Amino acid sequence: MKGFTAPLTGLNELALLVGNLAHESGAFQYTEEIRCAGVTQVTGDCPYGLYHGRGYIQISWLYNYQAAANYLNNQNIVNNPDVVKNDPTVNWQTVQWFWTANVQPMLRKRGYTLGASVRAINGGLECDSGPIAAERVRYIQCFQQNFGVAVDSNTQCPAAAIGDNTNTYNQDPAQISMSGYGIALVVLGALSLVILAVVLALVFTASRTKTEERA
Repeated sequence: MKGFTAPLTGLNELALLVGNLAHESGAFQYTEEIRCAGVTQVTGDCPYGLYHGRGYIQISWLYNYQAAANYLNNQNIVNNPDVVKNDPTVNWQTVQWFWTANVQPMLRKRGYTLGASVRAINGGLECDSGPIAAERVRYIQCFQQNFGVAVDSNTQCPAAAIGDNTNTYNQDPAQISMSGYGIALVVLGALSLVILAVVLALVFTASRTKTEERA
């Protein structure tokens, strides 16, 4: 998890973070959007073209790549976007950028809930156009349970409000640091084995269920 150093408010926010990442990345298997893998031009299946989903947070669209590049002072993210999927440090740095710039402001405003995190990450599809993906809910709730925090049973997104989609890309990376009250890189590293075990258990359960359904 080298590259993620932003403080979190506690284990519930950590569960929201890793639960959403697990869903976005197919249980941390993929660092590139499957349907757009290798695509360099806009297609019917990949409207983002070259700037399709990459990294565990699956950042998409040129404006997001540019915002991440500016925040991280790394224009290679725009000039060579594959660096996000190929370099683990850059991958986690883009996760930090998106979480601190887009998700944390939403959580502070709308509450540290499952629904608020999804509103910030994929609100247009899973809040306004359809239900929150069942797999995303399972991941988040599983991590909440394993981290010993209250499991969020409310799977509804908060209603969109003015300013909910306002991006705050101008935060100084130097101000993102460890804090006494935060759960940051050290805690993420300490919990990595727990996270891996939970992800593997979920993948195994899903595979067994699918096998039973085919039987």
